Amino acid sequence: MASAYRSVRIVYEGRGRDILWWCVTTAFFSLITLGLYLPVAINRLVRYIFDNTELQVQEQPASQAAEVPAKETPVAQPSDG
Repeated sequence: MASAYRSVRIVYEGRGRDILWWCVTTAFFSLITLGLYLPVAINRLVRYIFDNTELQVQEQPASQAAEVPAKETPVAQPSDG
């Protein structure tokens, strides 16, 4: 019976510079608009994170080592000497 397992990885490809720019613009516009800009800023941040995050799912066959029986270890025989 061939079994398989899935490998799931979450990859974030965003840049710290973009997040820093988001913080600067959010602080600036929030001060000017007395906080009314915050919902827009949060929406922009969530959209940025989702646009730069990737979910990678790979299905791979199970390793052959799991199907091979374990080797028997030799037992020392008592000597007659």
